[in-house]
Amino acid sequence: MADPNATAPIELAGMFLEWQRIEDAKAELADQSKALFKAAKDKGYDTKAMRAVFREKRVELDASAEDVAKAEEAEAMNDLYRSALDRGLTARARPAHDARENIEEFPSEILSYSQSGLSYAAEKGRGEITDNQESAGPAPDFTSLALSLIHI
Repeated sequence: MADPNATAPIELAGMFLEWQRIEDAKAELADQSKALFKAAKDKGYDTKAMRAVFREKRVELDASAEDVAKAEEAEAMNDLYRSALDRGLTARARPAHDARENIEEFPSEILSYSQSGLSYAAEKGRGEITDNQESAGPAPDFTSLALSLIHI
């Protein structure tokens, strides 16, 4: 029976030589890849875009059906968040006069306001008071009220 202490250094040396061969092959392949993308750049291609598309295509070709389903689900979720963020940023950056134009298009029943027993409703551009208790004053300006509700 062979002595494990005697064979381990020989095995380790063999693994080192194999690792060294692999590293040399990787370096040669990296040089070939650089040459390929340099030639593409010299011909006017966008190499950054090429690399991104090549990576995506490699993943696509190597992916299983389960991986594809997970990637599609992740992309759908990303699209959902992108569109929500775009809507949020667009709404936030909208000038006040645009918001006022949108408010004036709302149906009259949306522009209703109740406070301490008084019900105010916007009817044809005028505020009407329906007194549940007693009148406390004139109807509020509904455009200002609606604008304040949007910015809450």
